[in-house]
Formats: sequence, C-alpha cells, structure tokens
Amino acid sequence: MYPNHTHHITALNALAQHLTKTPSAHNWPEDWLTLQSAQKIESTFADDMAALNANADFIFTEIDNISHATTLNAALFDQWHQTGAPSLYALTCYALDRLALPLAPDLKQAALLSALLGSITNTLPYHNNMHYAKVLVQTLRLIIAHNHIFADTTNALGDNETIWMIIAACLHDVGHDGTGNTVRGIHKPSRLEQRSLDIALPQLETLGFDRGSHDMQRLIAMIIATDVTPIDDPSSPARQMKAAYRAHMLAGSADSPLNLDAPLSILEQDKKASLMALLLHEADLATSSGLTYAVTARETILIHQEHHLPPARPQHIVGFLKHICQRKVLSDAAQKIYAANLARIYARAEQDTENGNEKLEITHGIPQESAATSPRDNNDTTSH
Repeated sequence: MYPNHTHHITALNALAQHLTKTPSAHNWPEDWLTLQSAQKIESTFADDMAALNANADFIFTEIDNISHATTLNAALFDQWHQTGAPSLYALTCYALDRLALPLAPDLKQAALLSALLGSITNTLPYHNNMHYAKVLVQTLRLIIAHNHIFADTTNALGDNETIWMIIAACLHDVGHDGTGNTVRGIHKPSRLEQRSLDIALPQLETLGFDRGSHDMQRLIAMIIATDVTPIDDPSSPARQMKAAYRAHMLAGSADSPLNLDAPLSILEQDKKASLMALLLHEADLATSSGLTYAVTARETILIHQEHHLPPARPQHIVGFLKHICQRKVLSDAAQKIYAANLARIYARAEQDTENGNEKLEITHGIPQESAATSPRDNNDTTSH
C-alpha cells in the first residue's frame, strides 16, 4: 500500500466499526456484510487507486476536448465491466485527493462514511456498486465542467457544495432492492429514494449532522429528485426539481409558488440547491444517455435484466431518451458534456428501430462513438 493511503484505510476501519454499532434502517446493512465489504475494499484499495491514477485523470482535465473525454469515459467503463470496478470508497478517496478540498474533519468523515455505505456489496444487474461509481464519475465531471464554465462567478459550486454533491452521489441508491417505485401495481412515491435516506440519514446524524440543517435538507432534496416516476407526470420529483431549476436559472427567480412536495421545498428559494439537484439527476442518467450508443445499449440490457423484462431492443432506448430524458439535458455543464452524444444516441436508436429493432447485446472493446457515423451492422451491439 502506498504510504499516503494509510489514512484512508484507517478511516475505513474506524467507520466500519462505527456502522456496526449504529442501528440500521430496513435491517440493512447487516454487520457481517459491513465488515466483509470493508475487508474487500481494503484488499483492493492500492490496486484501485493505482488504476484510477492511471485511467481516471480525464475526469478533472478533459474540459475542452469533450469527444476525447467521451472516448476515455466509455473505455474506462468498458474496462470496469471486463475486469471489475474500483470500490466506491477508493473512487471517493481518489476524488478527495485530486480535488484537494480544504474540508472540515466532519465533512470528510461524512463523505467517507457515505462512500462506505455505497461500497457495501450490492450485486443487482444494474443498481449495483458499479452504478454508484459511474454516477460519482459523472457527478465529478459535471462539477468540474460547471465550475469551468462559471469560474469567478457566484454560480460556481463551492467546496461545501461540491462535497455534499459527492455525498449525494454515493448515497442516492444505497440499499436498492432491485424493484421500482411501483409495487404490485401501486405507485409509492419515492419509495426507493426514501429507503436510501432512511438508511443514510441516521448514520450521518451519528456524525453530528442535524437532519433539519440546510445542508442535510439539500441532501434530501437531491436524492428525492433522482426519482423520475411517474414517467411523463408533472408531479414526479424530477420534473418538480426541473421546474425549480428553470425558475431560478432560466427565468432568474422563483417568485411564483411552485407547489413543490415537502422534501423538495428547499428548492423553492435555494437557487444553488436546485442546481445541485439537477446535476445529480443528470449524472444519474448520463451513463445511460450521454456517452456512446454502445454504453447506452449495455445499460439498457442491464436494467431489463434487473426488472425481468423482455430482451432490450433499440425501441427501449428511444422510449427511455424520449420519456425519461425528454431528449435533452438542462444544465450548462451537461449540455457541454452530453448533449451532442445524446442526440447521436437517439438518432442511432431510431435508425436501429426502423431497421429491424434487433435484440441488443453487450459488447466490449468498442469505446469510441462511431455509431452515428458508421454503417449499421445487425451484429453491432452497443449499450445504454
């Protein structure tokens, strides 16, 4: 182990012991699972950090060459699917080291605790530990791009806002049970998002964070706003959040009442919170919508496997991009990083739907976005 990583492992072991002494919601995680996951993190930590140092620098440096960054991002995830992803804990440590944020000890501890919770083994086909790591990568990319665009303005994200976004990315699907927010035909608003909060908030409270504090209310709103259900319904938390963002960032104010649900009410008056919530939402969807057609196809296949749906086809990509993503991104950062990719993916999915709507298959080793410019091959399987 590299000497400068020792403090991360010391923190890991202390936090693992802390979790085993704190009552958990939904009987998750069980103590043995926490300790087993911490041991796994420690056993791969040095290798994970070395791999991130070698392959993940683009997150922080490729701001202007978006095409190259897309290629590097797709290649990184392709590698993860072949050889395994780093732990979310290692990725969070890498990000904290790379960003060199001057954090108060309690905030750093909160970030590492959140990363540990997100590293506790979840083997679902889609909503698994690798998904959490992918969302953190996209969150970091959006933060870097946003602050590059808005450098030296009050719209830039500060250190405190950055760390809470990292915390939210780590926690947004913690304890996911592989089902949706509709159970036995009954829609239960934000069931999964509330499950994650029920698990995470008591743990953060043991570190001294008050659930009613401004930062914790922002965290709650960010996580709830990742709920896109009911699809196409203005009442969905994601659509309510976007209404707040438009009022603040596009109209300039939110003077007229938005009638947001209680967990989202902070977005009514907090302009920066509406931005943070939007960025997390866009990060959550970005791997499935904003890299390459190959990556989008893979993500679509995995979500179909998780929900025991019929084989994924290009028409499902079209539906996802049309109804959930609304065929666009809103934030300036997401427009810079993902908008052109999303347009190409949508065009390719429409083309493949018209040309037979053949079943999607997972392929590896095709990280470049060539789908929109190369002739279609019925055996070419690319992912969402």
